[in-house]
Amino acid sequence: GGSATANFGDQQVGTVSGVVFNDLDGNGVQDAGEPGIGGVTIDLVDADGNVVATTTTAGDGSYIFTGVTAGPYTIQETDPTDYVSTTSNTVPVSVPSGGSATANFGDQQVGTVSGVVFNDLNGNGVQDAGEPGLGGVTVELNGFTTTTAGDGSYLFTGVTAGPYTVTETDPDGFVSTTNNTVPISVPAGGAATANFGDQQTGTVSGVVFNDLNGNGVQDLGEPGLGGVTVELNGFTTTTAGDGSYIFTGVVPGDYTVQETDPTGFTSTTPNSVPVTVPPGGAGSANFGDQMAPPPTPRPVGGVVVPVSKVELLAPWVVLAALMAVVVAAVVIGRRMA
Repeated sequence: GGSATANFGDQQVGTVSGVVFNDLDGNGVQDAGEPGIGGVTIDLVDADGNVVATTTTAGDGSYIFTGVTAGPYTIQETDPTDYVSTTSNTVPVSVPSGGSATANFGDQQVGTVSGVVFNDLNGNGVQDAGEPGLGGVTVELNGFTTTTAGDGSYLFTGVTAGPYTVTETDPDGFVSTTNNTVPISVPAGGAATANFGDQQTGTVSGVVFNDLNGNGVQDLGEPGLGGVTVELNGFTTTTAGDGSYIFTGVVPGDYTVQETDPTGFTSTTPNSVPVTVPPGGAGSANFGDQMAPPPTPRPVGGVVVPVSKVELLAPWVVLAALMAVVVAAVVIGRRMA
């Protein structure tokens, strides 16, 4: 004659959906023409941090979680390979009873920056046939650095779309034949290239010698002359104690080497010598000097006097000559009388 009661409560479940899209312009919004990305992993995480459901996006980038109990959640996206996020990878949502929530994610495909550093043998700024790459050269991309492989190539991967500057540091013994900084622009999922040419520098050297026999050749026993000024197209140096000199870091090309005769010497060879410096090679120019001969003596008043003393005797010679003229005039005058 009694009764029993059993009540049941139900709550309408909801959904969470959205899309993962290829954010070509990187502005975080799915604009017209920006397609979805399929196969991306999406997690539904509850308030306690537990992953309660996982799905992957369809070919058009869409996803949906159904049968979601009302409450707060976090939707979490894992970037697909070769993509970086243009939106946050975690989005908090609240699902009302029988309602829905939405979370969209933007990703942008990363690109590459590559190129080569080459030995520009002819210095024309272009890698011609037979001009090899240079290994071990430092290349920088907006603060990130790498070094070239043995063939001179380098590569930066995972580069987000945008403008950059690629900078090369010249290896030792080389000078640039191209700009050391190159501005580039990497499109989404695309590539940019920057190549660099370097040319090996050379030397110009030689000796200034005391050409004792005046034959223009440094023979055995003819020492070098130190402290002599030598010029290479506006750059100067002085010879060492043994007469040697050297210019380093000389860019390949044609030059003129000039020597200034030291005091008391005259040249036995030309004072300017044309030289050609090949890439990584050397030019040479030697100079011979001979001590200037002493002044030739000449007779003055019946006495052989060195030229160097003539200037000292000159006033007296003039005076003697004048006196001789006066005496002669007196003698002639008396005879006429």
